[in-house]
Amino acid sequence: MEVYIEERTRLNINLLYSFMLKRIAKGYSSLDVSFLMGFSFDFIKSVEELMNLGLDFITNNLYLRALQDDNDGIVFDDFEANGIVTYKLVRITYPEQIIHEVFKVSDEDDPELIFRLFEINHPVKAHKNMQGQEDRRMLLTKFIDLLFSSTYFLSPRKPISIFNRCQIAVDGELKPYELREILFDMCKKKSYPKLRAKERKDGLTFEKVFKIGNKSM
Repeated sequence: MEVYIEERTRLNINLLYSFMLKRIAKGYSSLDVSFLMGFSFDFIKSVEELMNLGLDFITNNLYLRALQDDNDGIVFDDFEANGIVTYKLVRITYPEQIIHEVFKVSDEDDPELIFRLFEINHPVKAHKNMQGQEDRRMLLTKFIDLLFSSTYFLSPRKPISIFNRCQIAVDGELKPYELREILFDMCKKKSYPKLRAKERKDGLTFEKVFKIGNKSM
């Protein structure tokens, strides 16, 4: 069990609920969304822990784009609630699922449950399905190798762009973790040309690099 306590407005909690609901309904983990946005892998997790999903306009659009969600609506509740209030987020992780609960904390009353969300424990599920997904992974790997052998990676490519390009290669919906594992496995190869992951000001990118002399370019 993990517990996080922060002072937030009710609007912040509405945003938190709306974005978490979209993410979980899509079947994406917080790591999945962070990866597709090109941010550090714990970015969305840390934002949710702070209960501070008042994302700026650009980050908000990146989040919705990662979810392929054109509906940027927010679920509102308790319009009359103003000011800053103390909220507590409780995350309970089980082998099969993760439960997220947010409570409004008061010195006078018992904590009031604001929302409860249930999420599949994606890493465990992915591990259990590993054997059944081997053919799918092989097909996806071949498609990415094809992109790598072409001119596609000669320009830096963002994770969401690669993800959208690769969706046509698999039967059924592509999951971000499937792509992420293959890309970073390719980055571990020592021979050139190779794939390189690079942190830029505008987020993570992947590009094809060659070795010229003692330098990789």
